[in-house]
Amino acid sequence: MSSYDELMKAFASIQIAEQPQIEYRLYYNEQGIIYLGAQTAHDYPEGDNFVQVTEHEYQNYNDYWVKDKQLVKIDKRPRHRVQLKVKDSGKATVKGHASIPLMDNETYSDIVYYGKD
Repeated sequence: MSSYDELMKAFASIQIAEQPQIEYRLYYNEQGIIYLGAQTAHDYPEGDNFVQVTEHEYQNYNDYWVKDKQLVKIDKRPRHRVQLKVKDSGKATVKGHASIPLMDNETYSDIVYYGKD
């Protein structure tokens, strides 16, 4: 028998292992908030507070919550928009830092007021 024949026989005898089926699970608490993701059997904690999901849902778990043991997509679109404009009166903020509001009893050297149209 030639070395080529032996090589072909060796290749033919190779057993290809089956890829394990991956089950993606998302675990949630009583409020439906997802707190853990698991994808292999040794990662699975005790309990039945999980939903089986696709790989995409597993990777994007922050976009979901669980209601009645079903995965629900969170609507992240803004529900209400208000355009604030600089005014002579309104909510006092630090000039150049509109995200820093001042309380009524606070003072600051550079103040800008914002209000609705």
